Amino acid sequence: MLSFFVAMSLLGLIVAPLLAGFRITLDDVRHIRLHWLAACLGVSALVVSIDAWRLKVLLAQHSERLGFFAGVKIVLIYAFFSALTPTSFGGELSMIYLLKRQGLSSGTATSSTVARSLLPLIILLPTFLIASILIPDALPHYLSHSFRVFALVSAALIGGFLFLRMERRAFGDAIPKEETIVREEQGAKKYFWALIGVVWKFYRETEDAFADMVTYGWFNNLKIVFLTVAHLFTMYSLGPLAAKIFGLNVPFFKGILTLCMVHLIVYVSPSPAGSGVAEAVFGIAFKPFIESSGFLVVAFWRFFAEYGRVLVGGVLTFIHLRMPEKIEDHPRDHLQEPDPAVNDMSGILTKYRD
Repeated sequence: MLSFFVAMSLLGLIVAPLLAGFRITLDDVRHIRLHWLAACLGVSALVVSIDAWRLKVLLAQHSERLGFFAGVKIVLIYAFFSALTPTSFGGELSMIYLLKRQGLSSGTATSSTVARSLLPLIILLPTFLIASILIPDALPHYLSHSFRVFALVSAALIGGFLFLRMERRAFGDAIPKEETIVREEQGAKKYFWALIGVVWKFYRETEDAFADMVTYGWFNNLKIVFLTVAHLFTMYSLGPLAAKIFGLNVPFFKGILTLCMVHLIVYVSPSPAGSGVAEAVFGIAFKPFIESSGFLVVAFWRFFAEYGRVLVGGVLTFIHLRMPEKIEDHPRDHLQEPDPAVNDMSGILTKYRD
């Protein structure tokens, strides 16, 4: 899968210039602006830092602690596993696994991971509509259809979740009864209802964890929204900054809105981490601004936005596969101090029993 990610990325870097009519040349490397290159590197590090901070605040809503550097490590490993599976599904699974290694419950780990992935999408959907009105010619019409398909799929998933939420009591009453009836039986029916019971228990844990997040406090919810917007803003600013490396002037906010539309198209891409699709769509969308050095701008933007994180995440993954015990920071060991009143009452009860 990693080889497929690399092959698709290289294919995208080749196809992007061909589709946009760019010239593939390395002459512009001699004219790189080093200060803008350093700025891209700093913003790329800021993107990872804000993402780790956002994960830290999400877990705080469950009264869980996560160190900042542990969050950076998890976010980078997430980026690596996202490059190994279609869309970013492997990244979500790896984050859930790593959070569980930190001592979190399955529901808390899943709800935090899902919220981290869904919040940008919730912000992107209306922003895409605004950007498509302000910049109607940024993307070809056939690419805009991907947004409509994605909106329909999102609506279907949300509808399914709302149906489960409304019918939770009915399902919760029916599943234990069926499990009791088939417990003494043999065959596929018994294992089917046992599996349904496990899935339903996991769903209830996740839903309860989401409820804890929503009711934790408006200030923390507002902070998470702010960090999500800041994360998207810094990530999309890498497009105009990558163009400035080669002395090209891309209107900053127009470039950010264009990248918002590009990102939503990449969301529905079946390739790992949008490899191939991201390069081609970026090249087409930014063609009016980067005609002279399009190939290098696409390559540098993709490196700071994705390739660099995947590379560092792969190194961290290799380290933790060799030394798995190092990945656990065990933050829960010091979360709660023992309550003296509880200890005193235990002593009184023990003395009374004796």
